Amino acid sequence: MSGLIQIPIFVADASAGAATEKFLSFLSDYKIIGAKLINNGAIAADGTNYARIKVLGNDKATIAFEWSTKDDAEGALSDEVAVSLADKKSGKEILTAGTALKFEVTKHGSGKQLDACVMLQLELARSYA
Repeated sequence: MSGLIQIPIFVADASAGAATEKFLSFLSDYKIIGAKLINNGAIAADGTNYARIKVLGNDKATIAFEWSTKDDAEGALSDEVAVSLADKKSGKEILTAGTALKFEVTKHGSGKQLDACVMLQLELARSYA
């Protein structure tokens, strides 16, 4: 057994200026090693009306992985094309058993229509005790 798992998280559209939050918890220790996003529909990059997709670290505050459709960030999403969320090198990727992982979508301005799936890539974490 390799210890590598992938978990899909389906994102419902958030209202403009609002956040959609989801939480996951695990029975074992895991390390987030990546996250991919695929959207149903293209989203153009925009400086005012954009969406941010964030995977927060083990403190539920620090961004571990992110994609923003803001024009000066990661930018546009193509229809049905997977992209890797930017690894923010937060140092918060280790999730101990029972720790909640927070996933958040925020919309800025009038926002962008988001109908997406985020695939979390995790591996069993070694004991750090």
